[in-house]
Amino acid sequence: MPVQYAKAFAEGMIERYYLDDLVEQEDLPAPLELIRLIVTPDREAEEAGRRTLRRVKEEIPAGPQRLEMVESAETILFYKFPQFSRKELERMFNLVDIEETAVYREAFSEGKTEGEKEGERRGKTEGEKKGRLDAVPLLLESGVSVERVAEALNLDVDEVRRLAAPASPAKGARRRRQVSRSPKNGSPAD
Repeated sequence: MPVQYAKAFAEGMIERYYLDDLVEQEDLPAPLELIRLIVTPDREAEEAGRRTLRRVKEEIPAGPQRLEMVESAETILFYKFPQFSRKELERMFNLVDIEETAVYREAFSEGKTEGEKEGERRGKTEGEKKGRLDAVPLLLESGVSVERVAEALNLDVDEVRRLAAPASPAKGARRRRQVSRSPKNGSPAD
């Protein structure tokens, strides 16, 4: 035991509890009921969870401490019963809507942040690739070989060849019209 607690322990201000022993003890204070819930076997956890939540709500005055204890009990129960959905656990234990709990808000915030980072990463990757793909026709029109374009843009040669394939007849016709409209010797073509 750490030295700073030895005096308090000797004077009876601190009690030692072993988690395994908590399972079999009767009439524990509500905070220890909460700790006991952690080591309660899964087959007994449903009843123990109800009992713990009831005692916390009955014995701990309304306020931040009670809210923290209820949220802790809910978190323990979510881990004890991963096979149940959030709504099933809310019904099973008469819990407040999980979206109102600090645990949920924290997890949601972390998930949102991770999702935003992943979205930015994917968007950047896709944007970079689209930019390289958009450069292929320009480089090919300027006379750069398919192999050099693929190497320069870090693309697969087959992918560059697909982009180099002749345009559809409609696109070709449109391109010829655009060329015929372009200015010749400073005057528009008829």
